[in-house]
Amino acid sequence: MLVVEDEPLIQMLAKEYLEECAFKVDIASSAAEALNKLRLIPGGVDAMVVDMGLPDSKGDVLVREVRSIYPSLPIVIATGQGATDMREAFKGMASIAIVNKPYTSDELKAAIRTVGIRC
Repeated sequence: MLVVEDEPLIQMLAKEYLEECAFKVDIASSAAEALNKLRLIPGGVDAMVVDMGLPDSKGDVLVREVRSIYPSLPIVIATGQGATDMREAFKGMASIAIVNKPYTSDELKAAIRTVGIRC
């Protein structure tokens, strides 16, 4: 599982929540780092959790770029505002879920299950 988040506290919480489901979790603090890690992680990742406010790119731009390379990769979008707008922007795109920040462990796990990943 790859968590793309620039805020250290949220990184830590997301990692903890996902490790409760026995996922191996890697962290990227920027879109560029996420793309590099996707290319370098042997066997790829099962899913991604992507923050919308990254320092070097908008999260929705990263999601679209990732989807152009890995069309079926499940992605959970984490957003602090505009969840309705995000749902509309990604309407019809398979294996995408939206979770509002701040999210709880249960909310993140539910979003992971929504994109087809067992937790």
